[in-house]
Amino acid sequence: KRAITAIAALNDDRLTEKLLAPQLNTDDPRAAYAAFDILESVWTKDAEKFKRLNVAALAQFKRLEEVRSKRKLSPQEELLLLGIATNLKLGIREGYLGTQEKEDALKIVCEFLVSERLDEREAVSGLFSSLANDSHTNLFTKLLADESERVRGDAALGLSNCKPETIKPYIPELLKLAQIGSQFPAIFALYALRKYRGEKCGNFLSDAQFKVELERVRLALKDGK
Repeated sequence: KRAITAIAALNDDRLTEKLLAPQLNTDDPRAAYAAFDILESVWTKDAEKFKRLNVAALAQFKRLEEVRSKRKLSPQEELLLLGIATNLKLGIREGYLGTQEKEDALKIVCEFLVSERLDEREAVSGLFSSLANDSHTNLFTKLLADESERVRGDAALGLSNCKPETIKPYIPELLKLAQIGSQFPAIFALYALRKYRGEKCGNFLSDAQFKVELERVRLALKDGK
């Protein structure tokens, strides 16, 4: 890890790629995390190179899922899990992952989300919010009851990808989550409720806007609108 950081400090793009890119696929979670962290910042504006990061991230994701099936992940592996899940989420947002790649990632995400370990669920819940669809009703039910506000918020955001008929049964849970305040789980819950109502909306609101919108939506839903 220290050597990787030292290489990056040289600020030589060719040397950085030559020496760091192979570390993306290493079994050493500390070295892999350092390589992802550094190259993500260096390659962030280069689409082709960022796609390479996504390919390596998906390979590491599969490797960690296999490791997890045999033993508990180490703290370093947990950190790597969070890093590659974030990288894949960015790749999805930018349209870098193909259909099969997203299906592969989703399959692994679902395995982690049924884990009894909170750290694993929180590490991948943000990626799930980008991949979730109408087929995940059982998982939405589980995640909206999770002890973690972060997981519940990501589940709400995932629901916003779904059809109104999929969202409808979760309105009570979403309203409850929205009541906790204007931090992101509540904002995502309100966002899902507004999507249910067919509204074109963003999910970045000031505290004052959030309160006004939540009350408006709550009253509309109470009136059956």
